[in-house]
Amino acid sequence: MAALSSDNKLFRHDASSSSDNKNLLDLLKSTKVQDLAQSQQGSQVVILNKDETIISALKKLMEVGVVSAPVVHTDEDHKEGVGLIDTLDIMAYIVELFSDAENRHHNLFDRLQGAQLASMKIGNISDFAHNPYTPIDMSKSLYDACKLMVKTSSHRCPIVDNDGKIVSVLTQSALVGFLAKNMNATSELCRAQVGELHLGTRPVITVPKTMRAIDAFKVMHEHKISGLGVIDSSGILIGNLSARDLKHLDANNLHSCMYTSASSFIQRVRANMINIAHPAISCTDETELGFVIGRLATNRIHRLYICDRELRPVGVISLRDVLGCVLDRIDTNTNTNESSSSQS
Repeated sequence: MAALSSDNKLFRHDASSSSDNKNLLDLLKSTKVQDLAQSQQGSQVVILNKDETIISALKKLMEVGVVSAPVVHTDEDHKEGVGLIDTLDIMAYIVELFSDAENRHHNLFDRLQGAQLASMKIGNISDFAHNPYTPIDMSKSLYDACKLMVKTSSHRCPIVDNDGKIVSVLTQSALVGFLAKNMNATSELCRAQVGELHLGTRPVITVPKTMRAIDAFKVMHEHKISGLGVIDSSGILIGNLSARDLKHLDANNLHSCMYTSASSFIQRVRANMINIAHPAISCTDETELGFVIGRLATNRIHRLYICDRELRPVGVISLRDVLGCVLDRIDTNTNTNESSSSQS
């Protein structure tokens, strides 16, 4: 069987492309959402009430180390979901705090303790339109889950039982991780290169490493994205700044981290993620899809930057891009084979 080697390279070419794609399709359709959820047991699921304060919600998220949670109407039962609160909501809230404090020439911590902001509820600050509540039944297949996430652009979906109760949360990261662990079913597909697949989004939004972290987060907020590349004075990629990094902040380091440079911010919260010589968050147009999937899963990152030979970013690949690409390829190949068989 084909296997992923220690350097994330592939894969012996054992079978035809159509056979590989059919194997992957069968695997995704035969594996249930509940199977993947059970394999991730041990990770705590945070469920928030829409009437909780943003301060309370942030504390719960940070204590568990997660960056998103389903929001429900009441605490009594975990039904009637209204949406999810995620890093974009948190980032927008933080940006508002800093902008308001700067515009009014107020101390940030005075604003944090202000009655209006201290009592702000999740339902008031969460943009549920950008992150809708898209539950998936635990009996559905991973194929159904991939389709749902790609179609709705959902980063995560609450998993519900037969009674509609939230029992877990399925993420794009978990699905890409599943693909990485089952590379033997996708060996032919994974030989395709990034450029050949037209994978990712171009151009990519970046900020200079000297920009203040708070200003970089403002750029994210303005473009409604959850991450951007950080470059040096030569345009070379040196790191990634993500809204997920906000989970490392607390009342003690919020001010100092936000007013430091973007590169210093990254070094503070993720000291091992800056590597000017060869960032672990980059690839090229010649990189194989299998390597992209393996790197995203192994490093537990949400995006990979496509760089030229000088390590200047020219595009970015998201988890959704990967899922959409895989679905498109296996669906197209399967439909083509079925059409050919019916005509023979």
